[in-house]
Amino acid sequence: MQNLLDWNDLEIALAIAEAGSLSGAAVLLGKQQPTVSSRLSQLEQRLSTQLFVRTRNGAQLTKKGTEVVALAKQMQSAALEIERVAHASNALDEGTIRFHCSDGLATYWIAPLLEQFFAIYPKIQLELDTGANPPSVNSNDADIMIQFDPAKEMDAVAIPLGWLHYVPFTTAKYLNTYGRPSDLIDILKFRHLKLRNHQHQKDNWANNLSSMDTLISHVLTTNNSAVYVEAVRGGAGIMLAPSFIAIDIPDLVYLDYGVTTPIQFWLVFNRELGALAKNKSFIEWVKGIFSPVQHPCFQKNFVPPSAFSDVETLRPSDLQKFVPAPSEQPGIKTTR
Repeated sequence: MQNLLDWNDLEIALAIAEAGSLSGAAVLLGKQQPTVSSRLSQLEQRLSTQLFVRTRNGAQLTKKGTEVVALAKQMQSAALEIERVAHASNALDEGTIRFHCSDGLATYWIAPLLEQFFAIYPKIQLELDTGANPPSVNSNDADIMIQFDPAKEMDAVAIPLGWLHYVPFTTAKYLNTYGRPSDLIDILKFRHLKLRNHQHQKDNWANNLSSMDTLISHVLTTNNSAVYVEAVRGGAGIMLAPSFIAIDIPDLVYLDYGVTTPIQFWLVFNRELGALAKNKSFIEWVKGIFSPVQHPCFQKNFVPPSAFSDVETLRPSDLQKFVPAPSEQPGIKTTR
């Protein structure tokens, strides 16, 4: 017997009702708008009724749609309750946690600290997802996530976790080969790398940084933080990266040329699932490793990397101490 309904289609309807539009639902679910539209049409065909009226301002629930969405919310709550009962370990620190965050945070901050978490909670298994499309904490895709947007779904909790301060880094190898920029304008002449994920909260970008981004010719653009960072470590050029990376990679050189961009991030989780012991333990652990008191790099106000790491710092005023520029050195190419 063919099932009348697909829960994934009902989830589409819930997202449209929450966002108020098909495009907004696509963002919430990490799907393309045509996919959301197609799935909604399939659901309406199966139910033989129209659930939403499409307007220029979005999508409005019909009377029948309001009834269906109300029942779908009851189904969603029942599913969460079933999952909680089935685990039979609400009061225990054990089971699987599905966690989502950016690959940069996962690779260069969270992963090196996981040993301490597993030492404290040996019966918890972690599924760590770093996909580009944030999942929904109201589905089976994620229990907890770190996001760079304060917007949250219904029945979700968003806790301000800290700030990332993006600053320019390079290596001594690159500077010794191609010279050292004399000022912020001179930096534009050097090789730069770009990480696509750096598009968060562009309103917070400093004016000089936004201008620089349009003028710079990037020799490498990637969506992978490890490729981005390792290329710079190999001497490929200059990157913009969160200041905390100086702790994990102290052989970088921080270019203190007055460029700093603060980006806030939040810890988000479903309100009911957040009450489970395993999730509560992980939430508290995550809050601890991003504590601005213990780790000044996550404070709202910028703290230079030299204050919490062994990274070398280069300032324009230090240039007189260094070797001549490549154009004055025989045998070294002047291409930067």
